[in-house]
Amino acid sequence: MRRWVILAILITASVRGPGQVDPYLAGRACMERGEYDSAVVHLRDALEMNPGKAEILYQLGISHFNLNENPAALDA
Repeated sequence: MRRWVILAILITASVRGPGQVDPYLAGRACMERGEYDSAVVHLRDALEMNPGKAEILYQLGISHFNLNENPAALDA
């Protein structure tokens, strides 16, 4: 039981420190709510922190596509 509690704490702990939001997770949360314009902002911030990361680029492309920004979706 103790191992599971420690594992849960490690999984939920932010790498950036307490009180700071992970921009990738914030972007994904916005996508789940259908707020794709806000998701693009957060995902761009995440991409600045992790340049070239495929998962971020993929989610950014999906967000642009849902905003009917097809050229930007293709670039992502």
